[in-house]
Amino acid sequence: MKLVLCQVVTLTWHHCLKMGKLKKFIGAHIGTSPELLEQYAKGNLEVELYPMGTWIEKLRAGGAGLGGILTPTGVGTLIEEGKQKINIEGKDYLLETALTADFALIKGYQGDPIGNISYRGVSINCNKVAATAGKYTIAEVNEIVEMDVIEPIRVGTPSVFVNAVVQGNPLDVQHKIYNEQWNSIGILKHE
Repeated sequence: MKLVLCQVVTLTWHHCLKMGKLKKFIGAHIGTSPELLEQYAKGNLEVELYPMGTWIEKLRAGGAGLGGILTPTGVGTLIEEGKQKINIEGKDYLLETALTADFALIKGYQGDPIGNISYRGVSINCNKVAATAGKYTIAEVNEIVEMDVIEPIRVGTPSVFVNAVVQGNPLDVQHKIYNEQWNSIGILKHE
């Protein structure tokens, strides 16, 4: 199973991971997911990390049906090993192949019954792109709202890219979970 995941969500992918169904994670970081870190440390999970911008562009290419992208990020480093280097007008680029997945799990603020998703804050950065790269996209949202509650201008991912909407934690509970998690690993410091 190939999974695109932009943000820690509370869906059953955690259970899939613990049951050994998820063998490889491709993303920009794993530091905010204790389950991913645990499985990686045990050697049960292969991890392929990319700089955030490169990862998002690989997803964007996959969602658009393109073969890949050219990026100068990683030229002259270990990242370059095994990749095709292309010189355009005197500047070197690495060819990064497109990224698609069987499932894309995205995290939104609100979702309506047909799958229109709105976001809060930085979650719009990768979730709307990841939705296009999945063969089947599941949106976990803080609130499921009635049709027409989400103004068209606020739709970050239109329903055409979403196959299922599920209720996640309400926003206040999500904030509490993140704060507890970040405090436990020393990211947030309270005086």
